[in-house]
Amino acid sequence: STIADNSTNPPRTAIGYGPSQINITQQLSGGEIGGAILARTDVVDSTRAELDILAESIVTAFNTAHGNGIDLNGNAGTDFFDAAGTTAATISMNITDTRLIAASSTTNPGVGNNENALAMAALQTDKTTVILNPGPPVISRSFNDQYGSIVSQVATRTNQATVSQETQAGLVSQIRQRSESVSGVNLDEEAANLIKFQQAYQAASQIITVSNTVFNSLINAF
Repeated sequence: STIADNSTNPPRTAIGYGPSQINITQQLSGGEIGGAILARTDVVDSTRAELDILAESIVTAFNTAHGNGIDLNGNAGTDFFDAAGTTAATISMNITDTRLIAASSTTNPGVGNNENALAMAALQTDKTTVILNPGPPVISRSFNDQYGSIVSQVATRTNQATVSQETQAGLVSQIRQRSESVSGVNLDEEAANLIKFQQAYQAASQIITVSNTVFNSLINAF
């Protein structure tokens, strides 16, 4: 089998078997490869999806807030981020000229007015800006809360995996010790058994010698 590129988005690899490179990735469930595939499916993919939703929510909310302000040229704010196909890996700025940052509110717009900039900064803790699981039910969290939730989930699952690995390692050690107690060779014990069997053999030889002497004496007596 070989590792073949099976990239779409996100990029990833698959396990191919034989000359025709049959994809057997889904059939692998054990060992290090199976564990890596399981982690990719259950942890990496789900976390990536949640980060993509967070990135899209940030872009949508920030662009909306930015459009409510006035830039230094006196124009309404345009999209601050590029809204096309946003993911956590591809999020990018739409403007590069700092004069186009709509920091001013529409109330007394002009130099020194940073009310809209403050409103955009407040989005990180605004619990109505991130919309998850479009529903039902609809879940709203702040950017900070959602990011913290994602990190917490990964940390919790990592800790669970660590505890499970340590438990399994302990079980393996116990099984190995039991196996060695049954099949292993204890040289001291074997040496003691040899001495015991040797003494038993010598004692049996003495019994045969004495019996032979007695038998011969009886024969000669007649």
